[in-house]
Amino acid sequence: MGMILNLIRVSEETLEGFLANSELLEEMVYDAENFDAEWYCDVEKAWDGVQYLISGKSAMHLNTPLSPVDRALFSQTFIDVEQDLGYGPGQYLSSKEVKETYAALSSCSIEDYGKRYNGADMDAQGIYPGGWSDEESKEYVIDSLKDLIEFYAQASKNNEAVVTFMN
Repeated sequence: MGMILNLIRVSEETLEGFLANSELLEEMVYDAENFDAEWYCDVEKAWDGVQYLISGKSAMHLNTPLSPVDRALFSQTFIDVEQDLGYGPGQYLSSKEVKETYAALSSCSIEDYGKRYNGADMDAQGIYPGGWSDEESKEYVIDSLKDLIEFYAQASKNNEAVVTFMN
């Protein structure tokens, strides 16, 4: 068991519905049929490793205001602060913010992100879940970053908002 991060792409209209009634979000994210949907992205336990590659630090040590790239996983803008989707409430980016975040994410190549990988430093910083010195961990986090960038590319293209939640 551990903390995993998921993202979903939604229309602005759907996001507005979530903001008006957060139970709609809960129904959507816990419908088992949706886990394989093309608008669903599972970063699994690589989330903090991905955050390290894009910002150089753990998600727990990000400073506000967040830059567009820093908010790719955790926007700190909540749908309903009272709602717990496993490890806290859902967070979101508007379609405008998604475009800004995608531009920031895509401004660096996968190869350059890969050069930022430092398993020893990641373990020393306490990047979740640990064990980053294993060479297979680098491939795992790079693959997750590729999926994330592709996810944001599609959201940007479709003018969609992004909702993130941890469970």
